[in-house]
Amino acid sequence: MKLRFFNIDQKLHRIENMLDYEKELTDEQFRNTEEFLMEIKDTYDENHPNRSAGRIYTF
Repeated sequence: MKLRFFNIDQKLHRIENMLDYEKELTDEQFRNTEEFLMEIKDTYDENHPNRSAGRIYTF
């Protein structure tokens, strides 16, 4: 079982850095990232009105 130590914004920042600096993602990195983004995609914009709309889709 994985523990979630990061809040959503921290995790999104880590994903953004990973996408900027990694040449390739492992299958596990891709699946974990995709799963996380799919979990939050429908509620993120509503819960973060101060952020640009559609931020999750940019990833």
